[in-house]
Amino acid sequence: MNDGKPERAFFRVEYPFNARPFLVLGEESYEILDLSEQGLRFSLEGKKPPDLLSTVKAVIRFVDTEWAVEGTPIRSTVREVCLLLKKGIPWRRILEEQRRLIRSGRI
Repeated sequence: MNDGKPERAFFRVEYPFNARPFLVLGEESYEILDLSEQGLRFSLEGKKPPDLLSTVKAVIRFVDTEWAVEGTPIRSTVREVCLLLKKGIPWRRILEEQRRLIRSGRI
């Protein structure tokens, strides 16, 4: 059923405040707000955003592991940045994150 919202091409995990992984970009660490196989959105928390359309290499720091990613910031506001991943996250890892949040009772 279509409720008027556009369909997403990839499953997205939305993180509650107390369960967010971190994106480590250089010396800065940012909370990840949501994550899919091909993109993520992270909070700026008053920090300077990366340049739009540049290539960034970063590490996602999950509770149990770290994952190297590479992508392009495609949208930025004063509060958050959307990063389109060139080197993304496997679907299986996305599902593991969803299961972890469900088991912890955080969603």
